[in-house]
Amino acid sequence: MSDKKAGQPTISARYLRGLLMLQAGRCALTGSSLHPNEARADHIVPLSRVDLDPSPGVGNLWIVSRNANAAKGQMEYDVFVEMCRTVVQHHDESERLMRLCSDASNVPLVEKDVFAKWVARHLAPDGTLDVAG
Repeated sequence: MSDKKAGQPTISARYLRGLLMLQAGRCALTGSSLHPNEARADHIVPLSRVDLDPSPGVGNLWIVSRNANAAKGQMEYDVFVEMCRTVVQHHDESERLMRLCSDASNVPLVEKDVFAKWVARHLAPDGTLDVAG
C-alpha cells in the first residue's frame, strides 16, 4: 500500500472485494445483505480515536451498509452496540414521544427564564437532566 495523501494508504479494490466476500456479502454491523451501491468501507476503530492509534488502512476496515455507517459515525464499536441496545430498550417510550412531539400543539412554548429555573431544579451532579429523580 502506498501513500495517496500524507498518512492515507491506498486501499485496493481487490482488498475491498475480498472483505465483501469474507463477510458473505453482508453488512458487518447489521448482517443484512448488501447492495454494492450501498456498501461502505468503515474503520473498525475510528480514526478520530488517536489515543487508540487506529490504522487508517488494512486490518482496520470492514464493509457496512450506508445507513449503518451513518448511524455508527465516529463511535467505537462497543459504544455503538450499547447505544443500539439502549435504543431498543427505549423503543416503546420513543414511539410515545414521537406521537406526542409530532403534534406541535402538544409542545409548550417556554420562556428562557422559566426554562433556566427548570434546568437548575433538575440538574444532576454529573451535569445531566434528571427529571424523574
